[in-house]
Amino acid sequence: MYNFPPPYSNFYKANKKPHPIKQQELPNKHDETKHEEQNTNYINIFGIKLYSDDLIILFVIFILYNEKIKDSGLMICLLLLLLS
Repeated sequence: MYNFPPPYSNFYKANKKPHPIKQQELPNKHDETKHEEQNTNYINIFGIKLYSDDLIILFVIFILYNEKIKDSGLMICLLLLLLS
C-alpha cells in the first residue's frame, strides 16, 4: 500500500541537514531601556511608581475603608497584593 522505508534505517537521518545558526545582533542596552520607558504606563507620585493595577487596588481599599468594612483578612490580602 504505502512505500515506507524500513524502520531503523538511515533514510531519515541522511535527509536531515543541520540548520546553520544565525548570530543575531544584540540590541543596544540604551535602546532597550528607552523602549521600556515608552511602553510603561504609570503615575509617579512622590517618587513612587503606581501602575494601573496598583491604582485599582488602592481604590478598592479606599472604598472598603469608607464603607467601614471590618474584614481584616481582605484588607491584609489587598495590602499584600499591593506590595507585591
